[in-house]
Amino acid sequence: MINFIRKYFTEGNERSMRAKKHILLSFFIRGGSIGISLLLVPLTLHAISSTEYGVWLTISSFIGWFSFFDIGLGNGLRNKFTEAMAKDDHRIAREYVSTTYALLTVIMSCIGILFFIVNTFTSWTSVFNASEILAPELKILLPAVFLLFSVQFIIQLITTILTADQRPAVSNILGLFGSIITLSGIYLLKQFSIPTLLNVGLVFTASPVIVLIIAHLYFYSTTYAKLSPSLRFVKLAHAKELANLGSQFFVIQIAVLILFSTSNMIIAHYLGPQEVTSYNIALKYFGILNSIFVLIATPFWSAITDAYHKNDIEWIRRSIKTLISVWMILVLCAVIMLFAADTAYRFWVGNAVTIPFSVSSALAIFVILSNWNSIFATFLNGTGKIRLQLYSAIVVSVINIPLSIYLTQQFGLPGVILGTICCVAVGSVWAPIQYYKLINNTAAGLWAK
Repeated sequence: MINFIRKYFTEGNERSMRAKKHILLSFFIRGGSIGISLLLVPLTLHAISSTEYGVWLTISSFIGWFSFFDIGLGNGLRNKFTEAMAKDDHRIAREYVSTTYALLTVIMSCIGILFFIVNTFTSWTSVFNASEILAPELKILLPAVFLLFSVQFIIQLITTILTADQRPAVSNILGLFGSIITLSGIYLLKQFSIPTLLNVGLVFTASPVIVLIIAHLYFYSTTYAKLSPSLRFVKLAHAKELANLGSQFFVIQIAVLILFSTSNMIIAHYLGPQEVTSYNIALKYFGILNSIFVLIATPFWSAITDAYHKNDIEWIRRSIKTLISVWMILVLCAVIMLFAADTAYRFWVGNAVTIPFSVSSALAIFVILSNWNSIFATFLNGTGKIRLQLYSAIVVSVINIPLSIYLTQQFGLPGVILGTICCVAVGSVWAPIQYYKLINNTAAGLWAK
């Protein structure tokens, strides 16, 4: 067994070994992050009420929407950076990096001005269906959270560079450090009896920003000193290249936003903040499987980009088969977790929240479908063949919200999840078909774009 493990991680081409090592490291790192995120739920519920926690979850989802306004530039940079490094062209890689930083700074500045204008005339208690008692805290919390998010929006590009350079484990370490700071901050708030909604929100938002600032300063003065962003290397000519690919990723991101981030808003509006808490606890539980799969699949995106530009099709075939095998194992895990859900919830959060079996069942199905789609999205994103994915995203984004609202009114909390499942199922059909056409060089028309 020891020899098998040693050979597995030391034999094969450089691309495969790098992916394997980073997957292994990421397992330990993400395992720590997942463990901390699970600890954060009961700790936060003991610090503030479940209603306040539901309000915070809704706020964080709302602010998270703005991350998609990078118009896909982050994913565009990821592919272009990997392509440039595969060709050993460091200068153009630096130009891509510098141009992306400049574009995101301009975008975030415009969004920030608009947000603070809207903030002046908005009653956030009405938006989040919260008690008027929380109005003073929300008045301070929303602008503060948005300001911190704006900084994170720009400097998190360092994690894109690390991932594009096939070093996702290093990127995951940054997330782990952020989680540790958050957990420590919430614990200290509770110890000093100052766990207000405002303070909790600031701890959750400021922690990753602190880590990213330190990482930004470190990596661009050492490992990526020759690739660090500079005004001299901002080339607007690259903006079109980044935007052409990025704009397609952007539309897909908006669809993902509608699919996965509007649920909290719908639940809060139609069922109340308390149900947001129930939904998110169950989502975090089954989301462990999604996190594991993303952890494994993430290194393959940039590796597939590298292999595709070097015409190493056989390596891509083997990689997709590996991901399908992992998916099958996680399906079995989802079934086991479903039947153990009630026991797991009681052990995790006690009797603070009750989660029906129907909600757990729906989320198990959702995670299974989501992971299946991720297999082929990893391939399509890595090759840049995302036109069909773009059109599919537009269709599901149009039907998701009205469908989820209708099903929520009919079935309550499980209805929101059923609406998302229906939309996710669309990609489960066409994505593997496109993969097989592309990998066998039989794709034509829309299938080849």
